[in-house]
Amino acid sequence: MTSASYTVRTAESHEYADALEVLIAAFDGDPAMMAVIAGGSRRQELAKLRAIMTLQVYGNFQGRGRIDIAIDNSTGKIVGVCLWNTPESHEGSFANELKQFGAYYKALGCKTLLKAILMEFNPEGGKYCLLLCPRGQAR
Repeated sequence: MTSASYTVRTAESHEYADALEVLIAAFDGDPAMMAVIAGGSRRQELAKLRAIMTLQVYGNFQGRGRIDIAIDNSTGKIVGVCLWNTPESHEGSFANELKQFGAYYKALGCKTLLKAILMEFNPEGGKYCLLLCPRGQAR
């Protein structure tokens, strides 16, 4: 049995695109995410997933929160991503999301956006914190 070695650190801006791909792979097929994006063709679902993750990375966390990544030391590849708000960035985050309403509406359409809003404000819904995805296969 081999033991993997990982480094966890804050992502640099040139790594955001790769981090985005890890998030998309991790949330593709996730039951909670599918409850929001399901309906339409597989291509449409993936486009909605990409739109959500792109808006999260570049709209909500770049410059406002933290984007941490886990890197497999043997390959140098990003295998995990964590998006999170610091106490400082959390203040005003709802206002920031409201500013992006048009972008979310354009990317998701009315029905999918409504599902996403309802899930966001559902007290029974959980929040994700994805730290490590060995071989890109975790949820």
